[in-house]
Amino acid sequence: MSVTRPVSTARGNDPRRWPRRLSPDLLWDRRLAIAILVAVGIAMLALLLFVSRWVTFWQDEWNFIVQRPDPSVRSFFAPQVDTLLATLVAVYEVLLAIFGLHTYLPYLLVTWLADFICVGLLYHIVARRSGVLLGLMAGLSVLLLGSAYEDLLQPFQMQYLLAAAGGLLALDRLLLVEGELSGSHSRRDLMVTVLALVFAVASSSLGPIFVGLILVWAVLHRDRAALLAALPAVALYGVWYATWSREFQALPQTSFSLATGTESLLYGLGAATCGVVGLPPDHDAWFGTLILAAAGACVAVAMVRGLRPAPLAAAALAALVAEYGLQAFLRGSFGVEHAARSGYLYPAALFVWLAISGIVGRGLDRDTWIGRGRLVLVPAAIFLLIVPMSIGNMRQFVGAARGEKGIRATEMAELDLAVAVSSVPGVNLDVGIDPNYVPQLTARDYLAVIRRFGEPALAWDWEAAADSQAVNMTAVRLLGSAVQFVPPTPSDAAAPPLDVKGGTAESGTSAGCSLVRPSGPGTVVSVPANGRAIWLKSPPPGIVLLVGIAGQPSASLDGRAGDALASGQAMILPNLPEPYGWQALLAQVGTQPFEVCSAPAQ
Repeated sequence: MSVTRPVSTARGNDPRRWPRRLSPDLLWDRRLAIAILVAVGIAMLALLLFVSRWVTFWQDEWNFIVQRPDPSVRSFFAPQVDTLLATLVAVYEVLLAIFGLHTYLPYLLVTWLADFICVGLLYHIVARRSGVLLGLMAGLSVLLLGSAYEDLLQPFQMQYLLAAAGGLLALDRLLLVEGELSGSHSRRDLMVTVLALVFAVASSSLGPIFVGLILVWAVLHRDRAALLAALPAVALYGVWYATWSREFQALPQTSFSLATGTESLLYGLGAATCGVVGLPPDHDAWFGTLILAAAGACVAVAMVRGLRPAPLAAAALAALVAEYGLQAFLRGSFGVEHAARSGYLYPAALFVWLAISGIVGRGLDRDTWIGRGRLVLVPAAIFLLIVPMSIGNMRQFVGAARGEKGIRATEMAELDLAVAVSSVPGVNLDVGIDPNYVPQLTARDYLAVIRRFGEPALAWDWEAAADSQAVNMTAVRLLGSAVQFVPPTPSDAAAPPLDVKGGTAESGTSAGCSLVRPSGPGTVVSVPANGRAIWLKSPPPGIVLLVGIAGQPSASLDGRAGDALASGQAMILPNLPEPYGWQALLAQVGTQPFEVCSAPAQ
């Protein structure tokens, strides 16, 4: 007589379920891939929020803030250099109206939302065509694409992300026919494609490239409906170009040749490859070109042996070449290295992964590996690839974010200075605050926009990180016209306190003067000069004058200052409000004694 043991029906207590739960099939599970993407996305968002404290409005953004704060036909459609950015203008106008300039975070959040949408769409396209593992690899690669830090830390670059989101959505809808028995598009998918491509074209110069990708794919796929769906976007761009091309801004031009264009194209393709594999594009672009050439050779051998890439592969490669070919043709005057610019890497990475998906096809689909005993080997190999790629990219991102701290701190110090000295007599409000950090933004423009939208800010103790030399040059740029040169007026005031390096100071021949005796060549004398008249007695030949309000004086005045001091005239720097104050620095290469005199400005 046999005894049957009762079997528990409680799922959680059945140890026989554990082997299935831990089966290698789990690594191919779509739900696990999505969970990984979501978890990494949350971690990336936390990092982005942390470094967002270090950045504020930057460069081209000020053109939008000053010139396009209100909706109009011109504000939406006028070209930015040579690009249609209507969608980006709309985003900025809405955010300016709601948040003003008080906080940068909403602008960054829109950028990151577009980034996450692109990651999700890319994963969906690649996973559906080539399996969950390759889709996860593509999604993680773009999600952690730290080499494209410009697109993540400068909201003005969301133009690429918005255009990419529209292009990927259109592609996602069209590629559905590859899995349909009927091979025809639904009316709804075609309508979404039309709207998505129009949105992409209105967002940035990347939009027309995505339209070109769709057209190449449609021709190779012999898809007339897809061709027709792209025509409204083509028509929109054609009408815009015909209407506004006369207002394109001319870029600096150099002689363009086929050789330099080809070099720039190859350099850009190598930079894109580096961005995907986690190498620094600006250092290793040519090595990336070799990697790309080796990969191309492998694909060519596989094609000889029977591999037939899908039309998507050719379309994506054409888009990649178009991106860097247009960069070489339109921006080649900036130099070959410009092709490795961080902002170009994000769309380039999308094209690379779409091309890989078109080449691989279903070669990494789970069903292909059933029965081969490699259900763990393939995910493990992909994990070993994606980890160093992601680490390399995130190291670049963190390094770039830290580098932004000093740059944005300097910008903020210059903007605060413009506000502080705006009421100083003689200030020139119509000069640029800084041609490098805030180009085309004058002090007058800045004062106008902050009266309307409030002042920007940085959420960390940035003051000590500002570049004092850049701030001093801004002070001279704004206040150089307010400097006066007058005959000296001696007074009974005490001699100025001097800080002498490479010499000594003693009482001069008259009140208000100190005699400097150099101990050797290279004497440096620092003099407080805020609101005071300064002149020299027996000035030595070749003396150098530098002035500043921050750190060591480091900005030079125009030639009038040197001539005035050499001829015995007094220089009066304008009186600045607290906490600012002028400091003058005198340096000479000889050993001749001279007197430094100072008196309160009349």
